[in-house]
Amino acid sequence: MSPERTIVVAEADEVDAAALLGLLGDAGFLPSHARGVAEALELAARRSPVAVLHELTLPDGDGLDICRGVRARTAE
Repeated sequence: MSPERTIVVAEADEVDAAALLGLLGDAGFLPSHARGVAEALELAARRSPVAVLHELTLPDGDGLDICRGVRARTAE
């Protein structure tokens, strides 16, 4: 997967996620869907995305947890 085109979408709602994934795919990106914070951080670690799109509230935390986790990993 090309890191310069990869985007992680952290969205609990399946309908909203499908819409975002479709739009990003149509725009030439390689979107990956995460349903929560833990999954988003795992995908971000494996795929080194150019962006992580997330909603503020997720089933296992919030979007700020994703920001902190990605920032901690990239600061190493």
